[in-house]
Amino acid sequence: MHEGHLDGHARLLRILAHPTRLRILRELTGGTRCVTNICDLLDMAQPNVSQHLATLKQAGLVACEKEGVLRCYSLSRPGLVAGLLELLDAEADAGRADRACLPTTK
Repeated sequence: MHEGHLDGHARLLRILAHPTRLRILRELTGGTRCVTNICDLLDMAQPNVSQHLATLKQAGLVACEKEGVLRCYSLSRPGLVAGLLELLDAEADAGRADRACLPTTK
């Protein structure tokens, strides 16, 4: 694999390595959401959510459309985001299954 690809992958993973950004991406898999909706769903302040959305937009993961005074976001790479979230969920499930198989100590 070309070094430039590895650098790009590393940048993308750094951007994804934040719980709030992962939560935003998960919410957007359900369709377009306006900033106010995302704030309500995540129970977070608008400036904080907007900052994370700007980072995701700069990375090319989300797109923004203006609807009057509202800014609404959607996934610009839905296949990539869905695949990454599925991989993370599968890993979490495997980790839980592995821990369930461990013997308990007394």
